[in-house]
Amino acid sequence: MKKNYNLFMVFLFASCLQMASASVIQPGMMDDFEDGTTASWIKGIELTKAKILPPRNVANADESNRFLEVKSTGSSTNDNVARDPHSRMVFFNESQWTGDYSGITSITAMMKATSSTEDNLFMRLALYDEKITGESQSRYVSAAPEILKTDGEWHSMFFSLNPSDLVRFRGEKTAEQVLSNVGHLRFLSSKDNAAAWQVDKIEATLGIDNITAVSALTAVPLPGAVWFMISAMTGLMGIKVRQKFCNNKTQ
Repeated sequence: MKKNYNLFMVFLFASCLQMASASVIQPGMMDDFEDGTTASWIKGIELTKAKILPPRNVANADESNRFLEVKSTGSSTNDNVARDPHSRMVFFNESQWTGDYSGITSITAMMKATSSTEDNLFMRLALYDEKITGESQSRYVSAAPEILKTDGEWHSMFFSLNPSDLVRFRGEKTAEQVLSNVGHLRFLSSKDNAAAWQVDKIEATLGIDNITAVSALTAVPLPGAVWFMISAMTGLMGIKVRQKFCNNKTQ
C-alpha cells in the first residue's frame, strides 16, 4: 500500500510539474507551419466578417517549404466597425504562445512581403497580459518597428523583448509583469503609432515562417563552412601532437 502511495505521489508531482512548465515559453519554441495548419494564428475573431481574410498555410512552388500567409486590404470591409482588422496588417495568437516569457529575450521570424501601395511594412510585436476579472489589461508593443521591404524576398526579423525596447499603451503593470503572464501575442505593421490598436490601413500580403522564441542562452547553429574550418584546425592540431609524440619517442 505504501509503495502504491509513493508511486501515486511521484505521478502527481510529475503531473503538476508538467502543468506548471506548460505555461512557460521555452527557448527554441518554433512555429514552422510544416504541419499544414495555421498554428492557431488568427485575425479579428470578434468581428462578424472575421473570416473574410483569415491567415492561411501555403507552400512555395516546389512544396519544399510551408509558411503562414496573411493579407490586409487597405480599406474597411465594414464601415460600421472602427477596428476592422482586415484593412490592417495585424494577426495574433492566444494559444501556444501564451505564458511566461521571463526567460525569453526576443522573438525572431522569417518574413517576406508584397504590396501594390507600400514600399515597406513597419513590423512590431505586441503583448497583452492575461485577462483578470476586475483588473485592467496591460499591453506593451515594440517601441521601434522592424522595417520589412515589400520586395517579395525572405528577410530575417528580430523583435526584442527587453523591457526598455517595449512601450506601454494600456494598463498599469510593468513590462516585466506582463512578460511573466502573456495572454495574447500579436504581429502588426504600424509606421508611427506605437499604440498597436489603430494601426496603419495598408494593402499587403505577408509571409511569415519560423517564428522562434530566443533566449540569451539559445544556441546559434554554426554554418557548415565554420564547422569545416573547426574540423580542419582540430585535424592539424592532432597531426602536430602526433608528430611531437613521435619525435620525443625516437629521441
